[in-house]
Amino acid sequence: MRSKKLGMALFVLTALFLLSTDSKAEVVGVCDPDTPGLCTKSVTLTDNILTITLTNTSPVANGGFITADAFNLAANTTITNFMTTNANFSVMQGTISASPFPDSNTLISTGGDFEGGGSPNSGIAAGSSATFTLTLGGSGAALNTELAIFNSEAIRFRGFLDDSSDKDLVTQTPTPEPVPEPATMFLLGTGIAGVAAKVRKGRKARTNKAA
Repeated sequence: MRSKKLGMALFVLTALFLLSTDSKAEVVGVCDPDTPGLCTKSVTLTDNILTITLTNTSPVANGGFITADAFNLAANTTITNFMTTNANFSVMQGTISASPFPDSNTLISTGGDFEGGGSPNSGIAAGSSATFTLTLGGSGAALNTELAIFNSEAIRFRGFLDDSSDKDLVTQTPTPEPVPEPATMFLLGTGIAGVAAKVRKGRKARTNKAA
């Protein structure tokens, strides 16, 4: 009976340890390293909340603005709410031309297409960031993953000082495995030590009783 209790206690402690080391999934990466457009990007999906953060890392001396981000959501996914830290951006769904890349089904843009219509100055300037938060709905919402969304993304730059533009895909940056916090390790260690001490105490009591 005691061995069963010990096994159960260790199981609970191990489960708590694994849960404590689980971190929020996030996929991060950078735009193609060609010039003039450079950027970093992160994609996080928690339940049905998709968060995309774009940072324009192009040299300030070159100017340039991120004006559009095209990507794919799983089929039958709808967007029920959209929030952004840059009010010049809006979101649309449908068949989006992201030439020279394949068509996408979702677009965040300063205009109604991948070009990002209007003045490019309304986009994300060099050295600046914007975060987009999308609430996903529909029968396909649960089929989305950070990596699938990330790997379908195409970024549009406009308004460089030489009047050029740039179109980039993004490349994933490997993320390190989560490391348990010291407090978590301490709690796990003391928990196991406590279980072991209780077992030793029980064995000693049974030995004394038998004697």
